[in-house]
Amino acid sequence: MQLAGFYQKFLSYLAEPRPQLVRPIQIHTLTVLTTGALMWAFAFLAHFTISDPLPGIIGLAMSTAHALSPLLYRVSGHVLLNTSAMIFTSLVHVATFTYFTGGFLSVTAIWLGIMPFFGALIAGQRGAIIWCAISLSAAAGFFVLHLTGHPFPNLISSFGYLTAQILIVAGLIFLTSVLSFFYLHQEAKQRGAESEQKDRLDNLFRVLCHDLGNPLALLQMALDQVQKTDEEAKRVRYLEISAKAVGNMVDITQNVRRMYSVQEGKADVQCLPMALNAAMEQVRFLFQAPFTHKNIELRYDHNLHTAVVVLVDAVSFVHQVLGNIVSNAVKFSGPGQAIHVTVDQGPTGFVRISIRDDGIGMPDSIRAQLFSMSGKTTRSGTSGERGTGYGMRLMKTFVEKYGGQVSVESSEGEADHGTTFTLLLKGNLT
Repeated sequence: MQLAGFYQKFLSYLAEPRPQLVRPIQIHTLTVLTTGALMWAFAFLAHFTISDPLPGIIGLAMSTAHALSPLLYRVSGHVLLNTSAMIFTSLVHVATFTYFTGGFLSVTAIWLGIMPFFGALIAGQRGAIIWCAISLSAAAGFFVLHLTGHPFPNLISSFGYLTAQILIVAGLIFLTSVLSFFYLHQEAKQRGAESEQKDRLDNLFRVLCHDLGNPLALLQMALDQVQKTDEEAKRVRYLEISAKAVGNMVDITQNVRRMYSVQEGKADVQCLPMALNAAMEQVRFLFQAPFTHKNIELRYDHNLHTAVVVLVDAVSFVHQVLGNIVSNAVKFSGPGQAIHVTVDQGPTGFVRISIRDDGIGMPDSIRAQLFSMSGKTTRSGTSGERGTGYGMRLMKTFVEKYGGQVSVESSEGEADHGTTFTLLLKGNLT
């Protein structure tokens, strides 16, 4: 039952269009390598064990043409045509050998059944259909001639007959093994590609949900205040906050689209100069609600850093880098604590930005896995906040795309506790 199931899956696989993971010329070359040795073996067998020289001459000629068939791709990119030319050499070789060794009753007639497999393997459904029809026609021709009493010559020696039988058994085992391993290997690669694509889409969905959380909370707060207040000035201010939050949401969705293009290799992260003050203003705006809710102060001296510029992608820097670090700091800080942002000169051409909180810190086991794609790092915050465990990994990915580095230090001590993220980014202080 398992063998039958595998056979059905294999036939379905052969009938499908070829996946882009492997080019047709690669499969064509694999076919030539696996079948070429058998063709040459039968060519020499015909030359030395069949009394008529014609099967040996045709066998050697067809084996040579078969071996050179991958060169057709330099002349024509037509997969079906090139595939058919290669299989045709095998057909002529098999038909000649079969004719001179007993016709329909020859042991080599069985090779007619393997040709549709290779037609499908390289050229897909059309190759399977065409070579199934051709192989059936050739077999039917031998069968009709046999029924009508055509005198097929049987000119092979007993040693040649035995050798041909050995080659057929060993050859079929070899070919089916290679085909099976190739199929299983391709299936694993296809699954891997599909899994990778799914992971990319899942990650983009997580980014979207994660980053929309802050502007959505801000929008909800602002609209609630609009409904509660009768003062026109306050209503205008809260509507302006709502509009700005919506603008951030639009930026986030567009950034997710850009991220998808980058992952697909259709675009790259465009790093442009951005004033750090502008980025911190957006962060302060986005985190109004959680700062207010936990009475947390963001300590950053705008006047001291008016000239600081970093080379980043603005939207991802605000939302995926600074946003994730600040979100993490808020999550693990207690009410009334502060988040400290300091800036100093790094190596030549780089700016060092440190973001420190006085929160509960993290154990070494989590810190060691913080940027890992497989490690479990998510845990509840000081007020029961939940996380995805994905933000820190995403943050590191973007920092590296900017050409920068990120490091983290953390302590859980009773007197000295908290976490510090240090970003090393291209930029300047003046």
